[in-house]
Amino acid sequence: MGHLSEEDRKRLEELRDPAQLGILQDEYPTKLDLSNGIIAVVCADGDQFEDKHGHLAEIVNNAIGRPRVHTISLNGGPLLLSFKSPAYQCIESHDQVHEFLVNQIAVGQKIKDMNTVVLCTHAPCGVAGLCGMDINAVLDHLVEAKQDLKERLGETTKIACFLHVDYGDGKKRSYFVSASRWLKYRSMV
Repeated sequence: MGHLSEEDRKRLEELRDPAQLGILQDEYPTKLDLSNGIIAVVCADGDQFEDKHGHLAEIVNNAIGRPRVHTISLNGGPLLLSFKSPAYQCIESHDQVHEFLVNQIAVGQKIKDMNTVVLCTHAPCGVAGLCGMDINAVLDHLVEAKQDLKERLGETTKIACFLHVDYGDGKKRSYFVSASRWLKYRSMV
């Protein structure tokens, strides 16, 4: 398991600060449709899975009275849905993996009657580390995955992005990622 670099720690602090960027938010938007549960695409990291899944289950449970989370999990998770992601590029048969993931999401929508997809990446991520991705690259590809998936699944599918962070020493936190704020910020730098 990796550790957050000092640079990524500072970056996360900036991204969380509502007075600065406010891209990482403690609260998810109330417009997120949780009425029938969610399909969650997450990284398979066994050291982080319980905390990530628990957070998403709690959000859904608070909204509908039960923790209805249909989980799709592979190493790298949502980073594999971005065509430009180094995570996507560095795996064998990446086109088949991408198609498999998109298909699994679409099948999940049909069998569970769910129209909300949550893409939840995390930091530090072993796959991101193997591919030399810092926190900026992780968020770039998370948001790109959202855009690509939206094109593939259509307007009726609602997609939200989350980032789970393991700060070390037992401190873990999940944040909603404002894709619109991230894109605005990246267009200015």
